[in-house]
Amino acid sequence: MKATSVRGASFSADEQRVLYSSNETGVFNVFSVPMTGGKPTQLTRSTQDASIAVAYFPTDDRVLFTRDSGGNELAHLSVRTLDGQEKDLTPGDEHRASFFGWSRDGAAFYVLTNERDARFQDLYRYDAKTYARTLLYAGDGEHVPGALSPDEKWLALEKSRTLSDSDVHLYEFATQQRRNLTAHEGSASWKAATFDPASSALYLLTNEGSEFIRVERHVLASGKRELVEQLEWDVLSTEFSRRGLWRITRVNEDGRTTIRVHDVKAGRRVSLPGIPEGAISGVSLSRGEKRMAFHVDGDRSPGNLYVYDFETKKLTRLTDTLGQALPPHKEALREALYQELGNPQTQEAMLREISPLFHAEKIRSPLLVIQGANDPRVPKAKTDALVEAVRKNGVPVDYLVLPNDGHGFSSTKSEAETSVRILSFLDQHLRQRP
Repeated sequence: MKATSVRGASFSADEQRVLYSSNETGVFNVFSVPMTGGKPTQLTRSTQDASIAVAYFPTDDRVLFTRDSGGNELAHLSVRTLDGQEKDLTPGDEHRASFFGWSRDGAAFYVLTNERDARFQDLYRYDAKTYARTLLYAGDGEHVPGALSPDEKWLALEKSRTLSDSDVHLYEFATQQRRNLTAHEGSASWKAATFDPASSALYLLTNEGSEFIRVERHVLASGKRELVEQLEWDVLSTEFSRRGLWRITRVNEDGRTTIRVHDVKAGRRVSLPGIPEGAISGVSLSRGEKRMAFHVDGDRSPGNLYVYDFETKKLTRLTDTLGQALPPHKEALREALYQELGNPQTQEAMLREISPLFHAEKIRSPLLVIQGANDPRVPKAKTDALVEAVRKNGVPVDYLVLPNDGHGFSSTKSEAETSVRILSFLDQHLRQRP
């Protein structure tokens, strides 16, 4: 079995495909998969730098994604055009940029960048057709943009004094005035979650006077503060679908992220039958508000991408991060191997039961792992996952990756290096000390 990682989700303009990122090629690239499931299409082909999916454009199949250089964490926002070309929208060498959302009509998108000054986050509006940009807000190094109202009249800014003490300020573009909405005594966290689609209220997250983080609403016209959602767990975020039919809240339930879907008009929580158990992330709602994409990461399985249809209550898994990996020349033997070893499509439970990856917590003795970087039978990603899982338990792991080898030695040099490593490992852990 090949264990890969997937992240991110965005629906295409016609809502027939879902965008996501996967490291199945050895480095994260951007993929698109039919909403009904099926073979994904690879959209970026980076061999070194991670390409992370951001979003489909609302009107066509162009794609926004981010990419840094050599893991320097200076991510740039790029677009993949309809002809497959890539264009860096935030060029430069010493700054980072991040996506900040779409305008209400989809004609523009917003970008945060510190290119003017590494200390400051500036907010720009990009035209979705020409990519021409306009500066909306120049950062000052203290007040960081947290949420922009859909009518572009208001910007919520977060100001932190310590990691546990912060305030939310409201900036009005027309007057260029800023005021503190959450002045308080003592230590309390206040964060901007989102504006509602009508731009009538700002939703806030706070733990002031409470053990847990809750959701409150600041009504812009009256300044009135209202409690929206309070649980016996910390609320991580809350957001609306495009027209406000749904409100999605992410909750930290004893270290596991869950979601709660609210029917805004009916004022009630919606049940989600069939959702697998596990930590939920990467929630994305379609513009038509009929579907929701998200990732589920189980305790004993890597995360997968799913789509839930609100009308039919149907849940569809779009990725298979435990799928069997076969070299192309072995494809004809797939069924024979399935009969011999097990079919991941129909015998997933059995394969998990016998896979060391899902029993890593039982490994207590020091472990030596030798892996060929180019092994087509036992992909390095699978071995990486096992090594990481064992190391998390505090077990010593000596991990040797042979960069020029596959499923076996390609040279006497590799064989000699491996022999020396084995001898050193045994000498370290088995030789009796005087």
